[in-house]
Amino acid sequence: MRYPEPVSWGLYRGELMRILLFTQQLAAFRSGVGTYTHGLITGLRDLGHQVTVVVPEGEGIEMPDLRIHTASHSRFDPTPGRWLSLGVSFAKILSNKAMEYDIAHFTDARESWCVRHSPIPVTGMINDSYALDWLDVNFSRNIFADRYLRSFYYWLLRVVERHTYCRMDAVVVNGKYRVDRMRAGGQEEMLAVVDFLINKERVSLNK
Repeated sequence: MRYPEPVSWGLYRGELMRILLFTQQLAAFRSGVGTYTHGLITGLRDLGHQVTVVVPEGEGIEMPDLRIHTASHSRFDPTPGRWLSLGVSFAKILSNKAMEYDIAHFTDARESWCVRHSPIPVTGMINDSYALDWLDVNFSRNIFADRYLRSFYYWLLRVVERHTYCRMDAVVVNGKYRVDRMRAGGQEEMLAVVDFLINKERVSLNK
């Protein structure tokens, strides 16, 4: 993973930025990704940043001064939200539009899997992953009739993630990996929990 100097990012210097946001959920709230996307757009626009959103066909919404581009995906794509084929379209749009923006952000980092080179920083959100639960030796896989198909999908997902996240300039982790000082018991305990979760993620990526 690359770690650019934060001072080179206008967002950290308080400058207004042109942000290209990629998401599979905007009109729909199928999961926390939709909630996160709405909150992020609202917060960035309240700060004065220019936000352009790239969404699948049918996910656009009416919002004053919000620019929206639509991306296509394959109807034969069996992945949730059709993220695999959507990632191909997202990468093409980023390649064509990158120089018009200061930074690109994916609300689901795995959807950047097809991005190879970008002239602007690319960041993403890693959300809770069922794939991690599936790798847990104590997880009850036998309750699923399609467990073999699920196993193959989660294996493929981890392969994609392993080769995707390391190419991003920065990632943000959401969901069960969050921890605060009060729940952990103190500052030192909080850092210990964070270190544990980071190590767990590294181990799972190497499996």
